[in-house]
Amino acid sequence: MSPSRIGLLRNMILGVSVLALSGACASQGQSIVKDYGKSQAHKPHPPVRAVKLTSDTITDERGRTVAVERGILKVPENRQNADSRFIDIHFTKFPALLLSQNERAPVFLLAGGPGWGLNLSDPLVFDEIERLRRTREVVYVSQRGYRNVTGFDEQFLVNFEPVPVGSRLSAKDLAQLESRALQQAYQSWKDRGVDVSGYDIVNMTDDLNDIRRALGAEQIVLRGCSFGSQWSFAYMKRWPDHVDRAFLSGVEPIDYGYDSPKWRWASMARLADSAISNADIASRLPEGGLMEALKTVIERLENNPAVLTVYHPVIGKSVDVPIGADDLREVLHRPRIFGQPTEQQNLAIWPKFILEMYEGDYRFLAARIAQRRTGGGGQYLIESLVDHSLGISAKRDVKLTSESERRWLGDINLEEHMMVDTTPTEVIDDALRSNVDVQVPVLLLNGDLDWATPIENAEIADAALPNSHFVTVQGGTHCPETKRGELGDSRQIIMDNLYAFIDVDFDEVSPLSYFRTLPKNIKLDPIEFDSSTDLSLYDQWLAVAQHRE
Repeated sequence: MSPSRIGLLRNMILGVSVLALSGACASQGQSIVKDYGKSQAHKPHPPVRAVKLTSDTITDERGRTVAVERGILKVPENRQNADSRFIDIHFTKFPALLLSQNERAPVFLLAGGPGWGLNLSDPLVFDEIERLRRTREVVYVSQRGYRNVTGFDEQFLVNFEPVPVGSRLSAKDLAQLESRALQQAYQSWKDRGVDVSGYDIVNMTDDLNDIRRALGAEQIVLRGCSFGSQWSFAYMKRWPDHVDRAFLSGVEPIDYGYDSPKWRWASMARLADSAISNADIASRLPEGGLMEALKTVIERLENNPAVLTVYHPVIGKSVDVPIGADDLREVLHRPRIFGQPTEQQNLAIWPKFILEMYEGDYRFLAARIAQRRTGGGGQYLIESLVDHSLGISAKRDVKLTSESERRWLGDINLEEHMMVDTTPTEVIDDALRSNVDVQVPVLLLNGDLDWATPIENAEIADAALPNSHFVTVQGGTHCPETKRGELGDSRQIIMDNLYAFIDVDFDEVSPLSYFRTLPKNIKLDPIEFDSSTDLSLYDQWLAVAQHRE
């Protein structure tokens, strides 16, 4: 929810209705359907307070409007603390377009992150909500700690200080700097009265259950992308009887918050294989292809770190930037550094980036590293708090540590490992972390070029769920149904068919019979890779940077 929307909600004083909760608090320890050990058993807490609903209208960028109700539910900041203060959980209710004869479970729409929100005025978000609310009410739930919901005017952030542009920093150096900033942020927010230990996955699933009870819904439909899928899995694990069905993309099972070097490398290799279709790229590749070229670049930077002189647009002059293998690893799997408007357009440049370095031009890497060093910036604090609470099973941690692809990518979970003993949120146990095997129908969707949550994640979830269907989007990136240039705005008929899953009456047709009507693979148009050699990535970037001055 945008700050302007939150401000509007808080300032409106007309048209407020109240839904009172009855009975004991849904989030007390004794009401948890599945007991996963002491770490999830909450102490009794006073009943959750009333829900306040305020009428509002949302208008998207195309001028389409919908009447909604903005909601606030006050919940304990930390349900394990009997003296916890209450915080606001914001949500938005969209009415069903068609009223069915029987009351249907509402759709709970969950954002990713942790720490993200949905821009409800975005036409693609608006389109999705229109599909979801054909016969069901849609409830978009904002995450605790997102923007202004902590009780302070400031955003719930950790700020990272810039470092000198000439610093030569290893991955461990950077992780230590970020860890120090996180620890300082935890203490700073504690000093302002925020119980940072309450911003964990268990309290977040309790928030969903409290809203469900407050709205009088026996069951809900879960719709989540990326962390929204992980949040959904946690809810299904704890309250399976209250889930009607789930539609999840960018799939991330509960124990998969730590990334696999093997699967990250495999995702990049799939892109590299696609790039061979470009004759100009193929003609410049060594034996072994683009991934072999990448290995060569990493080895060169390990053996001979360089110092490049590049222009810095903020400083306004050329600077000397040391670069090494860890600097390349820092940006290697972040194609957004190319600054293109869509994910696929960024991926289209990635082979050119690798080949330029293979052929000896590291200037673009140096320029982006210089900007990252001096840019400072920040992130929502709940990202580290919630991710830490999810943790990782010892078995999977050992597996990831032994994967040979770490040789090239480094320890991509280094910061998480360093923060284990200092992050204040309590870590869940393996019983809650293990794979979900509920009987409810679950539709899974994943792009095969998704580097954030690789398709192997979805394959793991699909194997554990008895009534699931997994659709691979060939050429799709992270959450491809939400992306411009992918399913989001290029495959309308397919999108309608996928979202029809929300409306199917599973009393009339079995989930597995219905799933046989859906595709297993959806193929997007091939990526048009940039293979030009006339203007380097650095020169293109420099022209744009100087034009903006």
